[in-house]
Amino acid sequence: MRDSRTRRSQQIDCWRRFLLLEHRLITALGWVQPDDRNFSCYSRELAALLKDTYPELENAALAFAPDTTGFTPRPGQAIFHAVICHYFPDIHSYSVGLTGYGMRVRPWGAWRASDALPDWWVAAGEVNNRGGDAMQRATLRNALNAVAGLFVLLLLGGARSVPHLSPGNRLLIAGDYVVRDGAHEVLRQAPSLGQTKS
Repeated sequence: MRDSRTRRSQQIDCWRRFLLLEHRLITALGWVQPDDRNFSCYSRELAALLKDTYPELENAALAFAPDTTGFTPRPGQAIFHAVICHYFPDIHSYSVGLTGYGMRVRPWGAWRASDALPDWWVAAGEVNNRGGDAMQRATLRNALNAVAGLFVLLLLGGARSVPHLSPGNRLLIAGDYVVRDGAHEVLRQAPSLGQTKS
């Protein structure tokens, strides 16, 4: 019983930290419109957002399998790819909508063709480890996909019979691979989710 309460408490803490990250993304989108012409712009604020998102991504990924010793990645395959895709092999097709912007992103889309970490995850790691030396990697595209990727991981973690996370978020919208069923989020097969931006 204590382990389930501890897990629930950790999940609530992760969700609250995500809400803070999402709020910072909303603020950034107030300055830079998310469209193809602006995705390559970078800033200190986006760098700070990426740097703070990076450890949350690692924690959320490791929450699926705290003991990764059972996972042996193929040569060139990232351990996170092995762990996450073990539980959610279709994660590459999961998209996230942006409220008020009429667009969707597919943060894990790179995993359809590759075992490597998505570029935005690599960029977040570079910004986290190298700071200002990696400033040009702190783009709107990478920040948006990093926060959306974290959102997907938290939803999928919560989809495994954990009561709905609240308070609700304001910007990002799950695709129809996660549905509400009473007090729980339930994972279902992801259909073709329309046009997305990677």
